Amino acid sequence: ATYRNSVNTVDLVPANLRAFSDPAERERVMEAAGRLDALNALANIAAVPVSQATMWQDCVSNPGVPGACQSLLKAALNPNLKHIGFRFAGLNGISNLAGLEQNKKVMWDDLDVQKAFTGAARLRKGSRMGPAEREAWQKGTMLRGIREMGLKGLATFAQSPQLKRAMWSDADGARAALLNGARITVEVPEDNRAKEYACQALASMAGEPSLQVPMWEDSAIRTALIDAASSTDMNDREARAMAVAALQHLAMASDNQENMWKGQNKAADLSTQATLGAPIPTYPGMGAASAWAGGRRLGSPHAFLPERERGAAVPGTAADLLMRREAMQRDIDEWITAGAMLGVRS
Repeated sequence: ATYRNSVNTVDLVPANLRAFSDPAERERVMEAAGRLDALNALANIAAVPVSQATMWQDCVSNPGVPGACQSLLKAALNPNLKHIGFRFAGLNGISNLAGLEQNKKVMWDDLDVQKAFTGAARLRKGSRMGPAEREAWQKGTMLRGIREMGLKGLATFAQSPQLKRAMWSDADGARAALLNGARITVEVPEDNRAKEYACQALASMAGEPSLQVPMWEDSAIRTALIDAASSTDMNDREARAMAVAALQHLAMASDNQENMWKGQNKAADLSTQATLGAPIPTYPGMGAASAWAGGRRLGSPHAFLPERERGAAVPGTAADLLMRREAMQRDIDEWITAGAMLGVRS
């Protein structure tokens, strides 16, 4: 009820309210803090399975009547930079509600839900930003967090078998938003999670057989997945795993296999060769695996493939990348097995 009072408010509430000498200003900030607490509480309740069905059903049964879902959705749609904390909480809450499978289809059919998530997921720094938006990107992580929540929601919806094709067909909405997310250059943790969610959503969609060929034939999506899967940035490790999973699904389509092996659109695929040839960063245990395997250079094309397999796939293609990842996992598995035999804890 406190949240539904329509007042203009600041996004961040200072911890020391005594800094406000004007009682009216102090009251306004205190009310903002109460509204934000209320929204975050609703978002937390929306994560509880027993609440998810009834909360959204309340929204459907009583359209236009202020309630929990309406409050979350109203906040999720608010583009005002002064209300960015409310938008974050709203997106988080609606995303949590979509965690229940029976909610996904009916929620996605709500155009306001689509608008909230695709709008947030498409946020990015650009030359056309206004002064306030530029300052928001430079001085904090809240806009990045909004984008993260938008992509989290899309990844949640993409898990539903009923929605994969609909989301892919939405070329200017969901698909464009996921492409934007898969192209993120990671600078802060919020970027890392956002990119992971985007690649996770694409991996979910790639599991739908009817989408595997059109997804591979989409040059922008194909290039984004190859670039993400071949990243050597430690901050990209979760997104990289999801991108490799997406390529694995796409390789299940017989119409894709020859092109993935020989290299479709060589200009796009070969543009990633420089990245593919860079050393892959070491993870806990990876250095030991490399040393145990004979000190082979992880980043060289086919470095982990047996001699008889090297050169079979064109360097820089998706097949080359998948072969290297699979071979690297074989060596890691062998190292773990050897360590276990020696009584070494991995």
